[in-house]
Amino acid sequence: MIQRLADRRQHVVDGLLEHGATFGEAKALDAEAWTLDEVSGPDVTDKKTVLSFAHMAANAYVSIPRKGDWIDIGDGFNYTEDFGWESDGLRGHIFADTENKTVVIGLKGTSLWFFDPPETTNNDREVWYPLFLELLMVYQL
Repeated sequence: MIQRLADRRQHVVDGLLEHGATFGEAKALDAEAWTLDEVSGPDVTDKKTVLSFAHMAANAYVSIPRKGDWIDIGDGFNYTEDFGWESDGLRGHIFADTENKTVVIGLKGTSLWFFDPPETTNNDREVWYPLFLELLMVYQL
């Protein structure tokens, strides 16, 4: 279940955004402005599903799919596309289920260059990927 605006037409959303930009805060809405809708999504209580997501997250740090440290996702999802590896910026891979009804975007995490020194921001993968693998081994996931 997800709570969201009942009226999501473009001009309604634009008006809410304009109010926020003008007054510096979100517009207070009555309870009637919201709806509770059921939406389909992955079963995050299922161990296999959660492990698939963990593998997708780890794969976000591998630039070339199906090479090196790449972890095969297995049944359910397939590698579809990658993005951002040609230059600095947002990078990752896109996975979809066999029917293309569920799409997962695995984003490579990063540090902001102005908060951390280059040796930290350039080595995110070298720090977090081994810890992820150790977690998988320790808990026999």
